[in-house]
Amino acid sequence: MNRRQFITHFSASALALSMPGLAMSAPAAGSSATAIVKAGQQRVLSQRSTKAWLMQALGIMPEKAGRWLAESITQFDRQLEELEGLGSTSALGLLVRLDADWRSLKEALAAAPSQATAEDVFTRSDAVLTSADMAVRAFEKLSGTRVGWLINTSGRQSMLSQRAADFVYFNAFGINSGEAREGLERVRADFAEGLAELKEAPENTDKITRELALAEQQWFLFEGALSDASSPRALKDIATTSELMLRQLNVLDELYADLPIREDVMMKDA
Repeated sequence: MNRRQFITHFSASALALSMPGLAMSAPAAGSSATAIVKAGQQRVLSQRSTKAWLMQALGIMPEKAGRWLAESITQFDRQLEELEGLGSTSALGLLVRLDADWRSLKEALAAAPSQATAEDVFTRSDAVLTSADMAVRAFEKLSGTRVGWLINTSGRQSMLSQRAADFVYFNAFGINSGEAREGLERVRADFAEGLAELKEAPENTDKITRELALAEQQWFLFEGALSDASSPRALKDIATTSELMLRQLNVLDELYADLPIREDVMMKDA
C-alpha cells in the first residue's frame, strides 16, 4: 500500500472517529510521571488548537476543526488547574507564565480569521509552546529519573506531529512562509532524532519496541502527506494523518508513563 492509498484508506475512519482530547490513563495523581505527562500534553494541545484554528481559517473540514479546537481548549484549561495543584513550588512560577501565555493565545484563537490574527496566533502559539516546554523540563528534573526523560521525549514527539501540520497551514495561509518552511524542516529533523533516541532506550519493553516501529511507519506516511501540500485534498490529508499520527504517539506516551519511576524523589523541590 503506497502513501496515497494509506491516506485514502484511513481518512474515512479518522473523520468518523472523534478524538476526545488527549485522554490518557495517567499515573497516580501527584506523581512526577503525572506532572510530566500533563505538562507534555500542554505542549501538544497548544499546537493542536493552533492547527484546528488554521483549519477553520483555511476552510479545511471546518466543523471537525471546530470540535478539535474546543476539545483542546477545554483539556488545556482543565490540566493547567491540575498541574497547579501538584504541589511543586519550584515549578509554580513557570505555570504562572504558562497560564498568562495561554490566556493570550486563547484570545487570538477566539478571533475571526484574518491575516493579522493569524500572525498573532503564530507568535502566541510559540510562546505557549516555550512556556509549556519549560514546565515539562522542570517536572522532569524534579523526577530525577531517566524514565522522566523518556516520558518527556515521547511527549515531545506527539507535539511535533501537530507542529508539522501547523507549519504547513501557516505557509498555506501566507503567514511567515519562509519561517514556516524552515520550521517544518526542523520538525522533521527533530522527530527523526527523537525517534532514534527512543529506539535505543534500554528501558523499552517488547510492547514499546513494537509501538515505536508502528510510529516510525506512520511518520513515513505522514511525511508523504506533508510533502504534498499543494492542493485542498493534500491539506485535508494532512489534517487526518496528523490525528492518526497523534493517536499512535499517545499509545507510546502511555507506555512510557507506565514504566516504574522512583517516587521517593518525585515532586520534591531542589
